[in-house]
Amino acid sequence: MPPYSLACTTMESYRFPRPARRFLAAAAVAVILSGCGIRVGAPPAAVPTPDANEELRQEAAVAVERVALTAESAAGAAPEPNLAALIEVSTTYVEDLGGVWLPPPREEDPSPTSPATVATDASAPEVLDVVLDSADTLLSVAAADDSPEPEALVSMWLTLHTAAVVLSADLGAECPDPCGSGMLPPALTEAVASGDASAEVEQLLRAVPAQSPDLIGIYDAAGYVQEVRAARSSGEEREAATERARELRRFADLLAGEAAGTADDTRLSAYEIDLDDLQGSAERYAQAAAEHWLALYPHAPAEARQPLIEALWYAYSSAHPDLQVGPWPALSR
Repeated sequence: MPPYSLACTTMESYRFPRPARRFLAAAAVAVILSGCGIRVGAPPAAVPTPDANEELRQEAAVAVERVALTAESAAGAAPEPNLAALIEVSTTYVEDLGGVWLPPPREEDPSPTSPATVATDASAPEVLDVVLDSADTLLSVAAADDSPEPEALVSMWLTLHTAAVVLSADLGAECPDPCGSGMLPPALTEAVASGDASAEVEQLLRAVPAQSPDLIGIYDAAGYVQEVRAARSSGEEREAATERARELRRFADLLAGEAAGTADDTRLSAYEIDLDDLQGSAERYAQAAAEHWLALYPHAPAEARQPLIEALWYAYSSAHPDLQVGPWPALSR
C-alpha cells in the first residue's frame, strides 16, 4: 500500500500459529501413558521439555494472564470502563497465546495452579504495577532470538502501555515512559533539531530505507498535512502547525538519508488529504507510521529497538489521542 493512502488496515483479531500445541499434545500423551503402564505403581512418564520458543510463549502468556487476574481482582462486580477493557483484552490475549501451560497432575503436585495466580482484592495501584511489569516482559520476549511472533508481542505491549498510561492518569500517577505528545519522541526530535543522532538512532535511521521505505513518505505526508493546516490558520495555531510541518519534513529527510532521490525515496509532491478533516488526515498518517514501525521491529538491529519502540508509541498515541485500550493496535493485515 502506498504511503499516501488513507486506507485503514488495522487488525481486530489475531491468532498465534501456536507451536505450543505440539508441546501441549505431547504433555497430554505423557499423562495418558502414565495411566497405561503394565503394572500398578509404575512411575509416570516424564513431562516433555519445552523448547526455547515454547518457554518464551509461556513467559508471555503468564505475564498477560497475571494482568487479567489482577485486574479482575481489583474490579469487583462493576469494573470501571478502562479496567473492564483491560480485563477483556488481556483475557483474549491469553487465549490467543495458547493459554498458560500447566504440568500434568503428579503425586507431589496433584492440583497444579497457574504461575500467574495473584492475591485477592488487588488495588488499582497494584494493577498498574503489574501492567507495567508485564509490558516489560512482553518487550523482553519480543526481543529474544527465538521469539514467537515478535510483531504480535509488541502489539500486545502497545495495548498494555496504553493501559498503563490511562490507569496512571486515572490515579494521578506519573505517566510511564514513553509518554508525550506529537509524532516524534524526544530522541528523534533532537536528531532533527541538531542533525546529531545517537548511535541507536543512527542504526534506526539506516534501517528505514532498506526495510521500510514507506516511512519516508508517511512522515513527509504528515508534514504536508501540517503545512495545509498552517495555511488555513493564523496566530499561534499557525506558528505551531508550521513548526510541526518543518519538523516532520526534516525527519523525512533524515529517514531518506543517502536514499534521497532514489527509488527508495517514497516522497511525493502532494499527498491525499481530507480538506474537511485535517485532524483525521493527520491521525491516519500517524496510524500508518505506527503500523510501519511495528512491521519494522523484527528487522531492526537490536540496538535500534528502543528508539523504534518510542517512535511506535508516539505515532500510535498521535493517531489515537483518546487512547482506548483495545486489541492488536498497529498490527496490520
